[in-house]
Amino acid sequence: MSDTLQLFRPRYEVDECIREIRSVLESGWTGQGPKCSAFENAWCEYIGCRNAHFVSSATAALHIALHLTGKPEGTKVATTPLTFVSTNAVILYERMIPVFCECGRDMSLQYESVRYAVLKKGAKVVMWVHYGGNVSDDFYRLMDDLKNDKKFADVRVIEDCAHAAGASYMDGTMVGSRTDTISCYSFHSVKNLPIMDGGFICVPDDEEDRRARRLSWLGIDKSTYVRTEGSGSELYKWSYNVPELGWKYNGNDIAAAIGLVQLKYLDRDNAYRKWISQQYESQIRDQFFMHHYSGSSHHLVVIFVEDRDKAIASLKAAGIAPGVHYLPNYRFPVFSGFDHSSCLAVENMSQHILSLPNHLELDRKQIKRVCSALSDCGAIK
Repeated sequence: MSDTLQLFRPRYEVDECIREIRSVLESGWTGQGPKCSAFENAWCEYIGCRNAHFVSSATAALHIALHLTGKPEGTKVATTPLTFVSTNAVILYERMIPVFCECGRDMSLQYESVRYAVLKKGAKVVMWVHYGGNVSDDFYRLMDDLKNDKKFADVRVIEDCAHAAGASYMDGTMVGSRTDTISCYSFHSVKNLPIMDGGFICVPDDEEDRRARRLSWLGIDKSTYVRTEGSGSELYKWSYNVPELGWKYNGNDIAAAIGLVQLKYLDRDNAYRKWISQQYESQIRDQFFMHHYSGSSHHLVVIFVEDRDKAIASLKAAGIAPGVHYLPNYRFPVFSGFDHSSCLAVENMSQHILSLPNHLELDRKQIKRVCSALSDCGAIK
């Protein structure tokens, strides 16, 4: 259907992006180089973090972040089952053990369940997803434990900020700016800051940041760009070392050029997403399932429906593409056998959650079209 209303639809500042890409192509430097550095500096300034390293994806960022914790194989990691599989895939990459925890009504991890995973099940890392772009109250309770409870002294927290580009904490500071976590972002084409793919790993410790940069470039201690800087006899520093094994996770200047443009419009675009959420909420008052906290990036619009299959069929018949975020990861064979005994609410919620179209091309008429299709099948009143 030509007028299908998509779940997500990225919007690019096309003319500006093309100019930036042209400048990269004309420079002859399309790999990890000056545009990557410029994007990193712009991101640090935007969110107020000390270090940000541009990598090929959020999955790459999460993998490096987990490796940086220095925890051995077999370490238990408290995590959410309601996430894209990459959050939990990196746990398996590192041969660690996911401990799936309960989620609350805001779809984020439940504090009591995470605390139990740490104190009773021995988890030493927490992968905290800011679901839908929200920073939940339970996250702050966990961080208080990290600061004040000696039993949490050796626990590391990784913030999965894939949904949260441009979001802020309750004190007004930007998500990713904390000095007691490692934060990882996604710039996949469906995210709030769309590039095509890419991500940031924000590491507050300078030495860990240097190590993250090595790990993203096969463990090599100097990037090719760094080795070309200088003049005279130092024009090309061909010598480098490989102190540890890493991965090919580096970003590139074409993607960074797009990111530099898109970043200029992130606050504007997130404000429009907030408006979209408010429009939905005004029409689906009783069933607007996921509440957005102050400072949310409003990445998802999620409602609760009794008969999801019926609602999806009705939406598709009306030319509307919904989504589900997410099927619990423990249902996938690759994660079968891992502990999810505490996920009783997740099991119930996951059968009823439905994601509605949420992108910058939506207007009041289209939002009303979505709500009318849901009303016609009895999914909402």
